[in-house]
Amino acid sequence: MHAEADRLLPWYVNDTLDEDERQQVDQHLVECLHCQQEVAWLRNVREEFATQAEQDDVSPKMQHLHRRMRNPRRASPTSPVWQRRERRLAWLVALQAAVILGLGIGLLSQQHVPYRTLSAPGDKGALLIVVFNAQAREAQMRELVRASGARIVGGPTAQGAYVLRVPDAREASARKLLAASPQVALVEDLSAGGNP
Repeated sequence: MHAEADRLLPWYVNDTLDEDERQQVDQHLVECLHCQQEVAWLRNVREEFATQAEQDDVSPKMQHLHRRMRNPRRASPTSPVWQRRERRLAWLVALQAAVILGLGIGLLSQQHVPYRTLSAPGDKGALLIVVFNAQAREAQMRELVRASGARIVGGPTAQGAYVLRVPDAREASARKLLAASPQVALVEDLSAGGNP
């Protein structure tokens, strides 16, 4: 009973308890000296607080705060420095939009180049499979490809084979040139089904 009454004492002093709780505290206060002293101390604190609030004149300050809360000002800086920053930012945003638009137009205007396989019908020329010797240097391989009039269109495979495309008019001479070279281990005509 004491703990319950002690817990209710601040509301008792402020006169905010309901009727049943107030009667319970009143009955307890008749018997408990400790709680009587606590009520006296709480009333003293309450009076001192009220006196201090009157001296500080809190109410006009609160009224001023309420007025400011009802009429908030727009919180935007008006200094010339801030205005210059805003203009620079606007120009940067416009420039960025123009660059993005230009890139988009550029991408849309590019012709689409479809993926084509080595045997696509649009490609002209014979396909040769060439395997170079392991001792052949890259410069020698490049010179042989150039001299034969071919171009590399695939490779090297895991076995070291390259696919070369040779114009139809140069197919026989390119095959002969590559087969005669000591840097070439194998030449096969892929277009003719692998016949040498």
